[in-house]
Amino acid sequence: MGDNRSPLWRHGGTVQGPVPRDYSWDFPKKARKNAVKSVLAQKFRDGKLICVESFAIGSHKTKDLETAVGKGLGVSTKALLVSLDLERELDLAARNNVRLRVVRALGVSIVDLLDHDTVIVSEGALVRLAEVLSR
Repeated sequence: MGDNRSPLWRHGGTVQGPVPRDYSWDFPKKARKNAVKSVLAQKFRDGKLICVESFAIGSHKTKDLETAVGKGLGVSTKALLVSLDLERELDLAARNNVRLRVVRALGVSIVDLLDHDTVIVSEGALVRLAEVLSR
């Protein structure tokens, strides 16, 4: 009993070692909602919020969407397309274009809004966004 060591595990070990902790936190919902409202209002004031009736481009070709957005709406910068529901043709046409991104109305984030210069939103998506953000 002359040994002062009291091994808990064979070949040593750490009795009370470091405990991994998660220090992450969620951004408050009200603050997130107010940030989205603020960015949309600023885009509207700057004339960078475009409302279209629908995103019916007729085909799933990237070239057709590029023509509709570039020549039809006059948008030559990064654009965020906000649709109400899943639109397969729009998704297929936009996924191969670096400057266009498609999101659902209820899935729009503050990062997407700040990252894109222009926001193009369909009427249905705008009504749904206004309804959700007004609560």
